[in-house]
Amino acid sequence: MEWRPRRPERSALVEDERQRHEVQRRERLSGATIHDPQRKSLAEVCDELEAKFAAARAGRGGALDGVRRLFTRLPLRAVPALLELTSFVSYTLNLDLTWAGVPRDAFGSVMITNVGSLGLEEAYVPLVPYSRVPLLLALGAVRETPVAHDGRITSEHTMKLCATFDHRVLDGAHAAEMARILRQWIEDPFAHFDRIPEGTSATSQRRSA
Repeated sequence: MEWRPRRPERSALVEDERQRHEVQRRERLSGATIHDPQRKSLAEVCDELEAKFAAARAGRGGALDGVRRLFTRLPLRAVPALLELTSFVSYTLNLDLTWAGVPRDAFGSVMITNVGSLGLEEAYVPLVPYSRVPLLLALGAVRETPVAHDGRITSEHTMKLCATFDHRVLDGAHAAEMARILRQWIEDPFAHFDRIPEGTSATSQRRSA
């Protein structure tokens, strides 16, 4: 007697395919670009980030979604060359490629990534040449560590902030001054950042967290 394995129902295959695409959508790395943050209040920045993150989680509204769809249709070997060409046309020649789904200045001036969400305390993100971003910041996980304070050892929550910068754009002296100012602002945020008014989405998210 010949035994033949039962073929799965078509509906089951379709459901498995849908689940696979859903997992890929959730695991896709994405980001949000905030343009002209120096002209916006902290509440406006938080609200804009939250709106863009919500759109990214829903799989819509991403500035680079059109580019991603294009790259999925290309052979893998052609992707690096296309990235370099796109970078040259968009940044060096400063031509508008929005008609092709490539937003203008999609990566901004500084990239910030939260490696702490991956359980990492420290990481140095490599420069991404085609993005033309000269500075990348990696936020590590918050940990409770022993800290010397006024001659005593206390336990405090600390976070490592790691930076990678392009030496062709930034000198070490410039980076050191930026690090000094950034540390001052993070250590005493209420003295430098404007307060977030009650009723904004940022405060609502903070209360629900």
